[in-house]
Amino acid sequence: VIVVALLRSITTVGNVFIFGVIISFLFGILGLEMFSGKFFSCNDKTVESKEECVGLFSGPGYFGTFDAPEGVLIQRLWVNPVWNFDSMPNALRALFMVSTLNEWNLVLWSGMDAVAVDKQPEVDYSARLSLYFVAFVIIGTFAWVSLLVSVIIDFYQQAQAEVGDGFLFVTEEQMLWRDAFKFKQLGLDENAVEKYDLPTNPALFRTRLRNVVSSLSFDYGVMSIILLNVLVMTTQHADQSNEWTLLQMYVNNIASLIFLVEAILKIIALFPRCYFSDTWNRFDFFLVVVSIVDIGTGAGLYANILRILRMGRVFKVVRSAKGLRALFNTLLTSFPAILNVSCLMFLVLFMFSVLAMNLFGDNDQGGVYSSNINERSNYRTFGRSVLTLVTVLTGSAITAQMVGTYEQCDSVLQCRDDSEDWTFSQIDWQVLALPLCSEL
Repeated sequence: VIVVALLRSITTVGNVFIFGVIISFLFGILGLEMFSGKFFSCNDKTVESKEECVGLFSGPGYFGTFDAPEGVLIQRLWVNPVWNFDSMPNALRALFMVSTLNEWNLVLWSGMDAVAVDKQPEVDYSARLSLYFVAFVIIGTFAWVSLLVSVIIDFYQQAQAEVGDGFLFVTEEQMLWRDAFKFKQLGLDENAVEKYDLPTNPALFRTRLRNVVSSLSFDYGVMSIILLNVLVMTTQHADQSNEWTLLQMYVNNIASLIFLVEAILKIIALFPRCYFSDTWNRFDFFLVVVSIVDIGTGAGLYANILRILRMGRVFKVVRSAKGLRALFNTLLTSFPAILNVSCLMFLVLFMFSVLAMNLFGDNDQGGVYSSNINERSNYRTFGRSVLTLVTVLTGSAITAQMVGTYEQCDSVLQCRDDSEDWTFSQIDWQVLALPLCSEL
C-alpha cells in the first residue's frame, strides 16, 4: 500500500522536483554572476593576487594534502575549492551541497570572502552576499522540502481514506495481531482470581500474601531496588579499584536475591499456573534465572553475556509505571508498521548500495577525501557499501562522500587551477546518486 501511494504521487512529486530544479537554476545563474572565478585562493595567505602566487614560501601552509609546519619551504599554489560557481554544473553542485545543510558553511564563507577574479580572498570582504545563501536555504531547502513532504502526505491521506478504518502501513493479518495485542493485558489479569479459582478467604496465608505482592507499596519497593541496582551498574568504569568492583558485586548479588524472593513469594501467592500465565511474570522469572546463573558462573565470555542481560531489569520499571507501560504498549502495537516501513527503507538502501558498488567500487584511497574513501568507508563490497550509505542516510559526511568520488583534485578542499573542469557528462550524474539515497 505504501508503494502504491508513492507511485500515485510520482506525477505531482515530479512537478515539485521540476520546481526545485528551476529554483536551483535561477540561483545558479545568480551565483555565476556573483562568484564565478572568485573562490580561488593561494596557499600563501600573504599574497594578494594570482600573479604573486608563484615560487616558494616558508610555512606554515598546505601543499596538496600536506600541511607544512613553520619554516618549511613549499610551493605556492593557486587553488580552487571543490564547491565553486565557475560553471553551471559546478554551481548546481555547490547549491546541492548547501541544500543538504552538511558543511554548507564552507560555501558560505567562500562567498563572504570573495574579492574579485584572480584576487586573494579576504575575510568577510563581501559579507552582505551571505544573504544569497540564506535565501537559498529558506527557499530551496526549507520551503521546497516542506512542499515535497506535504504532497506525499496528501497522497498518504488519500490512500488512508480508501483503506477506511484500516491502517495504511500494516496488512490485514498484522491488524488482527495488533487488535489482539491491545485486548491482551500485559499486567496481572484483573479476573485472575475467578479465572484460576484463587482462594479469597482473607484469613488464609496465601490470600494475605497475594494482597501484599499486589500492593503499590510492594511495587514501589521493588522499583527502588531496581533503580539502585541499575545506578550502581552505571558506575562501572575503566581502571576502577578492587574495592569498588567488590561493592558492585555485593549490590548486584543482594539485588538478585531480593528478586528471587519476590518471584518465590508471587509464585506462592498466585500459584504457578496463574503466575506464569502473565507475560511480565515470565520475563521477571527469566531475569531471576539469569541473575542466579550469573552469580554461579563467575568470569568468562558467558558471564559477560549474562551481565548484559541483567540490564533487562530496567523494563521491570515499565510494568510498575502506568505511563511508561502505556508508551511501551504503544511501541509494541506499532511494531508491524515500523517493520514494513523499515523493509521499504532497506530495499531502497539495497538498490543504492549495489549502484554505488558499480559506480564507485574501483575508487581507492587517492581521492580528495582520502580519510573518508578508505579501507573502512568504501564501495568495494556490498557490506561496506551498505555501511557507508548508512552514514550518508544519517546526514553525516554527505559532502565528504561526494568529494571522495572526485579524482581530479589533490587536497581536501582545493583543486588546482589547471585541473580538468567537471561536467555532468563525466561524473556528476554518478555523484548525485549518493545524497539522493539520503533525501529519499
